[in-house]
Amino acid sequence: MLTLWSDWASPYASPGFGDLDLLRRQMDALLSNAFEPPRAQRAAVRYRPEIEFSETPDSLEVVAEVPGLSKDDVTLTLDRGTLTVSGARKVDAIKGYEAHRRERVDYEFTRSYALPCEIDAEKAQASVKDGVLRIVLPKAPEEQPRRISVLAG
Repeated sequence: MLTLWSDWASPYASPGFGDLDLLRRQMDALLSNAFEPPRAQRAAVRYRPEIEFSETPDSLEVVAEVPGLSKDDVTLTLDRGTLTVSGARKVDAIKGYEAHRRERVDYEFTRSYALPCEIDAEKAQASVKDGVLRIVLPKAPEEQPRRISVLAG
């Protein structure tokens, strides 16, 4: 951004500075919108949530950042060893108001992951709190470690 050489000096104090100030304002207006996507592209942005997998002896645990989503905005599907996480957020102006500037945008995502082991889908649990999705996928009984007893010979 172009700035005056002195913030407190009047741009009209000396001949020629008025033209420079006008040029500065025009450049600011031009550059402030130069890097924003066109309005049509801001309608829905493809979003890739940060997702982290961890494993315990009994389960797989998935944590994903999904800002602005509630439990109704997220869909989870477990099919043939693949976990699919999808969601969408729609941002509207407050009722009775008109939006003058929108920096928060609508977004949607779908991500699929091949799981490293069999999962007991009936016991799977998921929750969303403070923009964080937590999924616990218990391993199928045949995937869980077993203790083998040793007999004296």
